[in-house]
Amino acid sequence: MPKVPGREKKQTIETEKKFTGVGRVIQHAEGEAGHVHGERSDTTAGGELNGSPHSRDRQVRQDFLGVSGVVGEVARFISDYIDMPSTSVVVSATWVVASHVSEIWSDGFPHLAITSPEKRCGKSTLLNLLELICLRSRLALNISQAVLYRVIEQDKPTLLFDEAQVLNREKSETGTVIREMLNAGIRQNAKVPRCVGEGHEVKDFPIYGPKVFALIGNIDPILADRSLPIRLERKKNDSKVNHFRVRQVEPVGHAIRERLVQWAGENRDRLQDVYDRLLPLDIDNDRMADLLMPLQAIMEVSYPEGLSVLQEYADQLDRKSKEAEVQSPGIRLLAACREIFAHLKPTAEDGVFIKTPDLIHRLCLRDEEPWPTYTRGKQITPEALANLLREFGIKSTRNRKQTARGFFAQAFHEAWGKYLPPGYPEKNQSNPSIPANSATGGKVKSNPSNSSIAANPSDSSTPSKNGKAKKGGVQ
Repeated sequence: MPKVPGREKKQTIETEKKFTGVGRVIQHAEGEAGHVHGERSDTTAGGELNGSPHSRDRQVRQDFLGVSGVVGEVARFISDYIDMPSTSVVVSATWVVASHVSEIWSDGFPHLAITSPEKRCGKSTLLNLLELICLRSRLALNISQAVLYRVIEQDKPTLLFDEAQVLNREKSETGTVIREMLNAGIRQNAKVPRCVGEGHEVKDFPIYGPKVFALIGNIDPILADRSLPIRLERKKNDSKVNHFRVRQVEPVGHAIRERLVQWAGENRDRLQDVYDRLLPLDIDNDRMADLLMPLQAIMEVSYPEGLSVLQEYADQLDRKSKEAEVQSPGIRLLAACREIFAHLKPTAEDGVFIKTPDLIHRLCLRDEEPWPTYTRGKQITPEALANLLREFGIKSTRNRKQTARGFFAQAFHEAWGKYLPPGYPEKNQSNPSIPANSATGGKVKSNPSNSSIAANPSDSSTPSKNGKAKKGGVQ
């Protein structure tokens, strides 16, 4: 009887089982990964990868995921059913492995934020996959606050929130509670006080634990700063992934979970030791660098080759964080004021000083920025201006002759050094075609004699992160 391609492989899967279910995981990973040669059977995700027309990224992913270890097993399992970039697959897989030992991450553990621009991009499918392989996973569907706190306290689950658009609804009490819990729940000692029982006894409920949420659109900026973003898009017509069917996928997922539980038990002490001696990755966002350290530790132990991928992912997060920060009203105001002050002529009495009405007038000339309509559709008011600048420790004061109220440039120097990158902005934010030294959209000419006004010693290059080592690794 002629041999059928793939039949011997299936027989091996059924017969070689070292543990209950674990053998199936190992063979599933080996059979579908094709190891270093990048060959997959026609029944696996990706199907006709070699020579197929459906993107170079899929072929690169195949080569990249042909690795041993628990990270590779989880990554191959996810990529069988979800078509997403290789970096996202590996970050998701590493997060899953790290969630199985969440109790050792003393400096915090990030949430996993799955977002998409529209529906039918694979968010629910990815959540279904994570539900099968995460430790004590639980879908939090229509769950009340009281139940949520008690579930976390009693079960210590991995919580999965699907259709989490409620997190962005400011007037939703449930959304506000969950959002605040997520914001604080990245630290091991995070607790919330609640009254319980007939005597209204105050009890502290722990809220720390692995959490995943999926939603359409973007997430709250504060929550985003505590989460690892996984962006999904609708797959192309020629994308090849397996159809998710619970009865077929569930046994494989549960077997992977058993393998992860076993691996976590065998490597917990080693992970703890590596984590304690780990240096954060080379990014400027200190919180995100700390939150990525659990994934670093997993890769140091299980998949060292993936550390460069994690650094690339961290760099992307850092760039997006800076871009988002630049778009905040406070940062945009600091940048606009810096341009305006750079072209003010200092006087013998006051140095570099501008009256509040003059500053507002110059701000409103920047018609592509929010200042002309900042206050309920009208130009920014002195009160609104003062409120924004007060957050940076900048207050208006009177000039030397006590004849006018406004701002001295010196009051801005510390905030410029802390919140604006060196040399920022490189281009006028109202019109990128206008150089940065055009303070009011080109209406005020540059004054070379005043070029030193814009100079700020605190803007020069400084040692990174208060002297903290800039390369991630184990000391």
